[in-house]
Amino acid sequence: MTTMPGTMRQMNLAGAWAMALCAAAACAMALTTGTGCAALGYAADKAGGGGKAEFELADDRPVVLLVDRDEEAMIGRETLDRVGRDIAAKLMAGGVEAPVIESQRLGALRTKMGAAYDDLKPQEIGQSIGARTVIHLRVRQWVSNPVISSGDITSIDARLRVLDAETGNVLWPANSEGKIIRFKTTPDAPDSGPGQLASRAAAPFLGQ
Repeated sequence: MTTMPGTMRQMNLAGAWAMALCAAAACAMALTTGTGCAALGYAADKAGGGGKAEFELADDRPVVLLVDRDEEAMIGRETLDRVGRDIAAKLMAGGVEAPVIESQRLGALRTKMGAAYDDLKPQEIGQSIGARTVIHLRVRQWVSNPVISSGDITSIDARLRVLDAETGNVLWPANSEGKIIRFKTTPDAPDSGPGQLASRAAAPFLGQ
């Protein structure tokens, strides 16, 4: 009986060493992938739903979602508007408290101005409808390629930026050209492009 406390201490010490060795091994693995030990904490946060947003939208600054395209992108105005509405819905569902200006006001401005609307800068559009922040998503490529007996694969390339509507300054990301969003749909879901684009565009503001 007198040997039990010593034995228990040895077992506890062995367990502590085992945990330390596991942590060291995990850290070494992270280092070999170039992510570093900090990636372990980040992964734990993500697994627990505690990811930090890349850009936090202030709750006292009205936001407008502006989705447009380059001339080469084969995507219609109706689909662009759908993407904008989907992004707004995802932001609100994700708990973003910044007031998002309704897409109807953007549509009314477009109707009122006609062809002159296309000459407006993103910040000018934001100013015209009372926004202080502009989330600008520009689709640079939208090309569908048929796959024999499988449907279509759509290649999508877009840039995402946040602008100050008062000054036109880029608030995010540090690269003023914008965050790259690039992906391809799969043949089994050829119509998933708008939904995927909206999800990827909303993710930086939701910590996903």
